[in-house]
Amino acid sequence: PGGGDFTLSARADRIEIAPDKSFVIIDYKTGRVPGINEARIGFSPQLTLEAAMVKRGAFANIEATRPTALIYVKLMERDGGFERDISQGQRAVDPDSLSDEHFEHFIDLIDAHWNRSLPFYSRPAVRFLKDAKPFDHLARVREWTIIADAETGGDDQ
Repeated sequence: PGGGDFTLSARADRIEIAPDKSFVIIDYKTGRVPGINEARIGFSPQLTLEAAMVKRGAFANIEATRPTALIYVKLMERDGGFERDISQGQRAVDPDSLSDEHFEHFIDLIDAHWNRSLPFYSRPAVRFLKDAKPFDHLARVREWTIIADAETGGDDQ
């Protein structure tokens, strides 16, 4: 919105297109699968952003109109694995609306970072993170975590 170019790219594991041009995005996971709420609120927006990209013609030779499901497939579990459709569950949501919402939030976030000087935080929602992230060493996370623990007496504040 504030000007400039930004390219969002993705490599989808699987896109299934129905005769009515609706589609399903499937992502195969051998590691951790995001929870439904984690994906819905945008902490893991991979499937929703891929769906937004499909709707906007970002994948060559794919013409599709709206997502009907956004599914993680967990592979290599003891029991064989499982599927998690982030639009289903106790409170089903429309995957089409969710993908649009996440895409708009993505555009707003990029605009805020690039055009309104919002800093790029390595851990923007640190309260909800439980494990190490790939770029923690660059942000010196271990160092400032130790300092914060020392200043607060080890309390989790």
